[in-house]
Amino acid sequence: MCCQPKGHSNKLGMEACNCGCGCGTEAPMGFQRMFYSKQERKEQLENYLKKLQAEIEEVEKRLKHMEEK
Repeated sequence: MCCQPKGHSNKLGMEACNCGCGCGTEAPMGFQRMFYSKQERKEQLENYLKKLQAEIEEVEKRLKHMEEK
């Protein structure tokens, strides 16, 4: 169980914890896997891209709304 309210996430939105509480892993002292396969990395980047695109859409909506007022 993580010591943080909603866990942690890294730049790619993947679950991560660097406080040493050991959440997200069964390894002692919170050690986590450091290397990912090419396919896993590709999937991570695709998910990150989707999140960025959704954020861009939201910003564009807000700008459009501001221009209408």
